[in-house]
Amino acid sequence: MAPERDIGGVNNNRLVKIHEACKVPPFSDDSTAAAVAATTLPLTYFDTYCFNLSPVDNLLFYEIKDLTWDSFNSEILPKLKHSLSITLLHYLPLAGHLMWPPDAEKPAVCYFKDDGVSVTVAESNADLRLLSSNNGTRRAVEFHPLAPRLSISDDKAEVTAIQITLFPNQGFSICISVHHTVIDGKSAVLFIKSWAYLCKKLQQQNVVVPVPSLLPESLIPCFDRRLIKDPRGIDMVYVKQLMAFTGSDPNTRSLKVTIPVAKVDSNLVRKTFTLTREDLNKLKHKLVLVNKDQHPSKQLHLSTFVLTCAHVFVCLVKARGEDANTTVTFWVPADCRSRLDPPLPGNYFGSCILAEFAVAKAGDFMQEDGIAFVAEK
Repeated sequence: MAPERDIGGVNNNRLVKIHEACKVPPFSDDSTAAAVAATTLPLTYFDTYCFNLSPVDNLLFYEIKDLTWDSFNSEILPKLKHSLSITLLHYLPLAGHLMWPPDAEKPAVCYFKDDGVSVTVAESNADLRLLSSNNGTRRAVEFHPLAPRLSISDDKAEVTAIQITLFPNQGFSICISVHHTVIDGKSAVLFIKSWAYLCKKLQQQNVVVPVPSLLPESLIPCFDRRLIKDPRGIDMVYVKQLMAFTGSDPNTRSLKVTIPVAKVDSNLVRKTFTLTREDLNKLKHKLVLVNKDQHPSKQLHLSTFVLTCAHVFVCLVKARGEDANTTVTFWVPADCRSRLDPPLPGNYFGSCILAEFAVAKAGDFMQEDGIAFVAEK
């Protein structure tokens, strides 16, 4: 009998049944043998900066009515696996592992000939439309069984794992879990776009053997680590911080995520809130008036992103009912590709983010002009 994962805890009738767990390697034949040779990708200080960040799940839903297991297994699944294997020709590090050999001062991404991406094929009886909709309230735990788990040990960690879940007569989902040390959000999107592009292209052209030119230049990843200069050895500063954080022995090596993660309350729910252009204009107008009254000589940068973040941060603090004297830390990650000198190409693949932090008292958020306070920060 196939293993099952419970959705939402004990006494819940929604289950995810595992049909298959396999490895999908990069496509290989006589014409691609050289392209899939063993390779090692060094880490930069942007990568080592992200050591302790938890894996990131990218969950996508596809609605197809009347989709049965037979049609899914015979038509859709083989195309997904085949196009994935071809995509991995361009993304070999995703099929490898983050490794920390005993004689190496820092980890690296290593790909060997027999490596591949772990793919789990599952089936769920949950309501796909409810889970994927922007309407209604959904229990957070209902999404967890749709995500794969990266295999991570002290000296070896999977870079990518994928779960493809069928919802009979509704559609299917694809969840791509990635190790944040190796991949940031922009790189993950680049990979997803490449996989989608090749899957569609192979179906349109009805080809089996990949053609190198199938993937457009804008989707071909750049792995050139020489583009990031680090004359001061910042990468090793982060490595040493990691080693000190993983245990009392400063020489302790471990690739396991060490930032404590709070236990998820089974009663937590997810809900999507939409900010319209009208909503944002009202927020902006209000903040401009507040700023003009309090700081007439200072001009605020009120982009859509700033307005949204300020509004969400204030709502979050208020919803939690924090004491006014509670210290609140909020941070915003920033893509550094275009901010380096010289800038990196947009298709640079890896982690290339740093975060800006700000600290304030909860009372600052909850005051009448709390959104203006956060926007100014």
